[in-house]
Amino acid sequence: AGVSSGWSRLQPLGSLYARLGSAAPADFGQEAFGALIEAIELRGFEVAAADGSTITPLHDALTLEAEVRIRHDAFAGPSSLRLGAAAEGSAQSGPVVELSDYARASIRLELLTCPLEADTTADHDLGAAIDVATAGLAIRPEARVLLARVARSLARTPRDPFATLTSFVGRLDAEDGEVLLRELASLRPSADRTLRLLGDHWSALHEPAPGDAAAY
Repeated sequence: AGVSSGWSRLQPLGSLYARLGSAAPADFGQEAFGALIEAIELRGFEVAAADGSTITPLHDALTLEAEVRIRHDAFAGPSSLRLGAAAEGSAQSGPVVELSDYARASIRLELLTCPLEADTTADHDLGAAIDVATAGLAIRPEARVLLARVARSLARTPRDPFATLTSFVGRLDAEDGEVLLRELASLRPSADRTLRLLGDHWSALHEPAPGDAAAY
């Protein structure tokens, strides 16, 4: 639909399976539809119908022939535009983007489900991770069900916790990140060494960039 908007050309919903490196299931229903959209979202993309309406995993299932567009989150809003600053180790160049409660819980889950050292996030740990991710937030029951599915998918996806934490710059402020790391430590006490390094990493990301002190 144009480089400026970031949306792809219309394509059959079934073609998204090729992007995931798998084949469409023979029995494609609501569950398979939700899992497909969720897998695309976890890779940083959003999906829209031909009329421009957003498609989520809770959307009524479409057919594999239905035409959709996709675009990367980098085109969707200002939050991802802060990631360049994160890569340079500076968190001082702009405000944290205001997030919905669901988006905030989803971001928390990205770190809470990361593998640390040799441990893994077993299914029985995910309930506690979801409790931490949704603490203090207004999450509807149906959204919590969706977050549980997201948590299961994230737990099966190998990720670097340091890269994940770096991506939070511009999405969570320094204090939110510190609180999240403390909660992570309570969930995964056996990963003490990695947790200390993650804390140092987060602090370093929020140190003033060289020259900031002179500006004052």
